[in-house]
Amino acid sequence: VEALSAGLCSYYRNVFYEFRFDETFERCTDLEISYRVSRKYKLYQTPYALLTHNHSKATHLDGRELNRSIIINIHKLVQKHLPHKLSNWFAYYWSVVGEIILSTAKSCMHADSSAIRGTLDGIKYIFAENMQKS
Repeated sequence: VEALSAGLCSYYRNVFYEFRFDETFERCTDLEISYRVSRKYKLYQTPYALLTHNHSKATHLDGRELNRSIIINIHKLVQKHLPHKLSNWFAYYWSVVGEIILSTAKSCMHADSSAIRGTLDGIKYIFAENMQKS
């Protein structure tokens, strides 16, 4: 396993002495740190672990801002850690197509366009940022 969501992870304390969260990421910090940890240590999954995730409205973004943030930070994660090979970029862009389909389905199911609008906002932000760098 190369990366895990933090809601599903536990680490020994000494891992945090060696690895710190990258605070430049607004979202996906769990994937980012677990990817770096996996370069040195093995990550394991077990089907026997139980997880309770108590949601809090106070700490969650609305659908539009959440989807925007996820698209932007996954792109940042890919740029930071994956080798810049054509196959990696193809896989990344294919995953973006999947995110567009998923957020469209969410928007249709809930009769609320915020999910797809957030995804498209994130894509626009990435393109604008890349155009500025060119």
